[in-house]
Amino acid sequence: MTDQASFDGKFSSLSGSVLCPWCGTYYKQRSESNCGNCGGPLPLPPGPDRGPSPPSAPRLLPKAYRRKILFATGWWFRIGALLILINLPFQYHVNGLDVLLISIGGYLCWKGYGDGRRKLDVLEHGQATEGIITEAKENPNIQVDEKHPFIITYSFSRNGQTLTASMNCWDETSLMHFAGEPIWVVYHSLDFENSSSIWPPLA
Repeated sequence: MTDQASFDGKFSSLSGSVLCPWCGTYYKQRSESNCGNCGGPLPLPPGPDRGPSPPSAPRLLPKAYRRKILFATGWWFRIGALLILINLPFQYHVNGLDVLLISIGGYLCWKGYGDGRRKLDVLEHGQATEGIITEAKENPNIQVDEKHPFIITYSFSRNGQTLTASMNCWDETSLMHFAGEPIWVVYHSLDFENSSSIWPPLA
């Protein structure tokens, strides 16, 4: 976990960079509040200012981000689509195993699409509230291409109850966030996985 003192030293060279959470465009230096590629709002640099409140719902998300969440990055959807593809009958003969595997693939696609839809629903329609970051660190439990993501833990109030949630991200500037840093959070009134998110989300 880092604190405000971490703004100098080894993180000082990253203070101006940002990775767009919507399309993945990397900016060596932040110059605009929105991504020039997809138009989505960029996260503010870590600091004592939580920035402007999220737009009123429903919020318009970049189309490419919607496609990515629904189809490209969901593991359940990708595994299901692969099962369907490799078991499609290319002959008139269809055996029971083909039907079973295609059915399983269809279920996984449905599950993956539903998970993605709920994540988008939070960002599009979630209620905005003030929150704070409680911890920022590398997540050693996940590894992709020999790299670990960063896990940001945050807290916010919902219906008078203080809740804690977390999100994984890949922007190297994420380690600059510190405990007590004010942020905006959008949340859904129902309990399900990914029922809240930092706004704008971190890449």
